[in-house]
Amino acid sequence: MTPYVTPPGFRDTPFIYVFDPNTLASAYTFAPDISNTYEVTTAAMLNQSVGLQYGEQFILRRINPSFCVIGPLIPADAPGGLKLRDAKRLDRFSSARPLIPTDYDLLGLPMNSSLPICPELLYPVRGAINFDLYGARLRYNVSTPNVDANAVPLSQILFQGVRRYPYAAADNRLLAQGWSERSYIYPVDIDVDWWYWQNGLKANGQSPPQRFTVPISDWDFLLEDIRIVNDYIPGHPSVSPVPAVPEVARIVLYDWAQNALMQEPVNLNAINSANTGGFTGTGIGGTAGAGAQCPPLLYPNRSSIQFDITSMLNKTATPVSHTITIQFVGRRRWPT
Repeated sequence: MTPYVTPPGFRDTPFIYVFDPNTLASAYTFAPDISNTYEVTTAAMLNQSVGLQYGEQFILRRINPSFCVIGPLIPADAPGGLKLRDAKRLDRFSSARPLIPTDYDLLGLPMNSSLPICPELLYPVRGAINFDLYGARLRYNVSTPNVDANAVPLSQILFQGVRRYPYAAADNRLLAQGWSERSYIYPVDIDVDWWYWQNGLKANGQSPPQRFTVPISDWDFLLEDIRIVNDYIPGHPSVSPVPAVPEVARIVLYDWAQNALMQEPVNLNAINSANTGGFTGTGIGGTAGAGAQCPPLLYPNRSSIQFDITSMLNKTATPVSHTITIQFVGRRRWPT
């Protein structure tokens, strides 16, 4: 088996493009389901797209609807799904493909789906990822807007892959002769004690993100994986009377040169490789490895891992703050 190698003269960096399905509510009719858990539409939402940025190619390897169901969730639902197009706007599926949930939260509700794109798709400079959506369920934290005027929208559709750009220098992510490496983890605890909306009210606008820094010391660090541990338990009649908190925060991660690795903040549960089938363990296939940085990211000695955290907390949730632990997992290097 031939290992995958980036073409000579180029460098790949992991990247996530984000489509916000909540923007579709201005053009299509969404209605709450009977449980006020989702806002639902069966509409055909054609010719949606995410434009590429930065003047670089993008190689798509995975699609992940996060807290968003595309197509039927139960047999009684109308048929639907996602139809993806390649760079020439040619259909990659003969019909809309339902995206089956693979991760579930403690309520047993869909948290993530995982659709690997194999072989991968290359989108050229100044291109766009084009697709159609047939039906969608959007999730909120804690309830839908018709019940809670300050509902926090959770749904995202994530297009994961790599940015590819010309780079003449040698790839310093490879282990050079005379160097050794060993597994290492940089953990950081974060208290998310502010709301998504300023003062908890939608009328005040969204709260700004907060930046955190993890200094890299005692030699270089190669980041390979992200694992997240949460202190919260979503509310459930059999667990707790408090409202459900399916997601605490979103993240934007930066490389050592302060280049963002996400187009927009991404749900933590969507990139948490500690999830294997979700909290309930009922997922089919699971999405373990979603936090993998492929290719890995090198942070030189005396640089730092910087990231922004956006709260996704609704003021009606209890408790009003949560502690999360983000583990940056990889290998520390040193000369031998």
